[in-house]
Amino acid sequence: MANEEKHPDSEAQAYHHGRLKEALKTVALEIVQESGEKGLTFRELARRTGVTHTAPYAHYKNKDALLAAVAADGFRKLADRMDQAAADLDPDPLVQLAAVAQGYLQFALEDAAYHEIVFGAEISVDRDDPELRAADDEAFNFVRRLFVSAQEAGAIRDLPADKLTMILWASILGCAEALRMGVAQKRGIEDREELIHLLLDVMLGGLAPR
Repeated sequence: MANEEKHPDSEAQAYHHGRLKEALKTVALEIVQESGEKGLTFRELARRTGVTHTAPYAHYKNKDALLAAVAADGFRKLADRMDQAAADLDPDPLVQLAAVAQGYLQFALEDAAYHEIVFGAEISVDRDDPELRAADDEAFNFVRRLFVSAQEAGAIRDLPADKLTMILWASILGCAEALRMGVAQKRGIEDREELIHLLLDVMLGGLAPR
């Protein structure tokens, strides 16, 4: 494609034409990690990927669309983390929920740039993008199914699974922020596994059948 012509910038990383779409997402993630959304411009993307300043528009109509694609990758990465955390464990849905919660917290702490784009209120993302909505639903429903399984097994009360999933997600977000800011450590909670176990003890204890 003509508008993916290489830009004569000696500092730029050269990318083959067929790799530019993925490269733009990779570099966008790097820029957000370095300087936040304010540092992300298509001109800077073009400079770093070694293409003309109009080339990124061949793949993404604007910055919101690009960030939506990065966020979709983030949700897929989150789903993979949760799947890996629960793999080969006891099929008990409560055991699975505990493992998935740990996987989610690990994602929030170790993939901070993805996490900021996926959940950050300060990041401008096209939340109506179909690919992003599908990836969001995939990750959300992974957890939702475990709550439904726990209800079917009689382990927790029959409350709306969507709401339970959202409460767990929001709680883990809070735990991640407490660990990131050092608030949990100041209160004597050093270990992320301990924090998740305490969270689930409180949450699932309150959901026990009455």
